[in-house]
Amino acid sequence: KEMLATAPEIKAYPCGSYSGSFVSWRVDQPPLNDVRVRRALSMSIDRNGINQALLFGEGQVVALQPPEVSSLWLALKDIPAETRKYLEYRPDEAKQLLAEAGYPKGLDFTIETTTGFGTIHVQGFEMAVDMWNKIGARGKIVFVPHQEYLERVSGRAVYESVAWVRPSLSEPYRFPTNMYSKSPPGENRSWVNDPELDRLVEEYQRAKGSEAQAKAAHKLQIRIAEQSYIVMLPLPMEFGLEQPYVRDFGRQGYLGYVGTFFERIWFDK
Repeated sequence: KEMLATAPEIKAYPCGSYSGSFVSWRVDQPPLNDVRVRRALSMSIDRNGINQALLFGEGQVVALQPPEVSSLWLALKDIPAETRKYLEYRPDEAKQLLAEAGYPKGLDFTIETTTGFGTIHVQGFEMAVDMWNKIGARGKIVFVPHQEYLERVSGRAVYESVAWVRPSLSEPYRFPTNMYSKSPPGENRSWVNDPELDRLVEEYQRAKGSEAQAKAAHKLQIRIAEQSYIVMLPLPMEFGLEQPYVRDFGRQGYLGYVGTFFERIWFDK
């Protein structure tokens, strides 16, 4: 905004971001092998509050990724209400879920992250941890050297309870394959053992045609939200800038998703 004030001739337009911070956790060991604990942690995060405080209200609160960039992504409002509640801020219900899971006095766990993804990543992470602490989920933060962190998390290495990573998704198809598929090139980083999720991943991979693939992708995302296998924080808003003489420029999708191409650009100058 400061730059535009000094160069009013520049055209600016918002572009929904597809890269932000998310929580990914080990679900094969306590306490996060209990879906009630995962749901409690998800429901204790005030996503709208983080958007206002950290992103000046210009970010996007999403289930996984913005539906604007691909029909494969399901809008938050289109998640069934009985599942969408796990993505909403409900701290009282979160405390109740912890008690039902056997943690009436709260619980302690370790969270690993890195400062290598930048200030917004760290600040959003710290805000989420503070919200967890308020319901009695006391997180001990461990900052891991960036390269070590990438090698451990990307390589499905053992990490403590919760890992905080920043996705860089190049195409929707790769997300469930990389995150949850047990067959190559899948990594199953959260060590999920869920036959229903396996079935939905396979259905998604086998779907033919855009309509069938979108339907399968939506069912898969609902299952991920229902089981709280991943928690997205608000995505930052990106802005495109162009000189007034640039024509036919825009964020053109690659495989229907991301990337900027310049085939149609021309200069009216």
